[in-house]
Amino acid sequence: MEAAGQPLKNVVASSILDFSWHVVFLQEMLQLLEEGYSIFGISRETGFTRKTVRLWLTRYDAEGHLDVRHGPGRPRATTEEEDASIVARAKETPLTTATSIKH
Repeated sequence: MEAAGQPLKNVVASSILDFSWHVVFLQEMLQLLEEGYSIFGISRETGFTRKTVRLWLTRYDAEGHLDVRHGPGRPRATTEEEDASIVARAKETPLTTATSIKH
């Protein structure tokens, strides 16, 4: 499966910050599953390991939704808008340090 000429795994890696990649991945997996693909076949088509494919399909079967689980941990220090601004500044000047981007 490809999206805009990129393998799905590359699309996922490039859009990890928007947190919607999992929905695209699961929809592709479910489509392949409906078409009769095995775990191995889905893995081969998407570029993800069989373990990852099995994890997401099992989780979907158990929970019935495509939402990401939010685990324990420290609350966010920045908003999504601030994250987007930080990423934009880092792309403008790739050799800038995190400290100078923050200020």
